[in-house]
Amino acid sequence: MGKHETITAEISEEMATIVREAVASGDYADIADVVRHALAEWQVAERLPKIEAAELHAMLDEALAGEEGVEAEVFFDQLDAELDRVIEDDRRSA
Repeated sequence: MGKHETITAEISEEMATIVREAVASGDYADIADVVRHALAEWQVAERLPKIEAAELHAMLDEALAGEEGVEAEVFFDQLDAELDRVIEDDRRSA
């Protein structure tokens, strides 16, 4: 993975409690694991196109107005494929 660096950050008591609870529940090995996971998720979210709330509502209204739906499993398979494509395109351009 390369060289590592220690970074200290100040967070709210509420956030610290959430981090400690995530470790205590066994979901994460330690606090650093929680932070690494959160940063990885943030990185992915930053790469995805930003959709404004109004645009999202319009898309939802359009989808609900349609007579024919798509099964959830098919939809999520298509969504996963699209996200994989976006991430791969981003990696290629980096």
